Amino acid sequence: MADWTDFLPTAVRAPITIYQNKKIINKWWKKLLVFIGTGDTNVVVTGGAGAGKTVLTTCHHGEVKDQEWEEPNASTMVEKKAITVGEWTKVFSVVPGQDIHAREIALNEAFHKHSNLEGVVHVVDYGYTTIRSSVAEQKLVESGVDSIQAVRDYNLQKELEEFRRVCDLIANACANGRGPKWIIIAVNKADLFLSDLAKAKGYYHPDGSGPFVETLNRLMARVGSNHLRCRVVPVCPKPRPYEWAGQKQTPSLETFDEPAKFMKNFALIMAEVSNGQ
Repeated sequence: MADWTDFLPTAVRAPITIYQNKKIINKWWKKLLVFIGTGDTNVVVTGGAGAGKTVLTTCHHGEVKDQEWEEPNASTMVEKKAITVGEWTKVFSVVPGQDIHAREIALNEAFHKHSNLEGVVHVVDYGYTTIRSSVAEQKLVESGVDSIQAVRDYNLQKELEEFRRVCDLIANACANGRGPKWIIIAVNKADLFLSDLAKAKGYYHPDGSGPFVETLNRLMARVGSNHLRCRVVPVCPKPRPYEWAGQKQTPSLETFDEPAKFMKNFALIMAEVSNGQ
């Protein structure tokens, strides 16, 4: 069966063909920009060290293979990836969580220099932050942070401080007309608190309560909800136990394909906010 464009003159058919293929052109163009290390950031991924930014973004990008995957080391450089969101491909920049020079450069470029910033994915983990340094762990244990609940309390405070810094960057960027247009709070490692999922939602969601919600709602008031869309979504791209000071909390997934369902939901929500919904 002939396509409708087959009945059109060549001069008319050409621009239609280009329009039909522009999503494919966009995808490979963005991949090329990432490959050569250029191109404005469309989506910046923020969050504290150990929250799981790299794992979440890598899983969303489709790079992870179960038989080959290993826990990544702490990121020391900005990571750029071309990821398809809905119908279009965006340049994602994953900002290192540590207070290092590369982090400041990445944040400055995303929020103050690049003119095509569309969204922010801010990764949190309800206090189950990975502390990779054995020295740092020992110091915390010696100071009294000697249980999973104690380290979660410590991590949640650090997480809040990080989020406040990001909120200031977002507000200033919006005031200067650079965007972003949306923010997704990705509540990572949901496999560790499935039984408390409703409680976690109340901790992060704009309709909830607590210091994180107060910070988020203060940002929305500064920027305006019409200018900044906000969604909060749980994710668990790679379930694994959480260990601290000899204690261990294991994932409590209900089904084998639970992580894939969480990631599919995350992708759908990102496509929605990217399309203005």
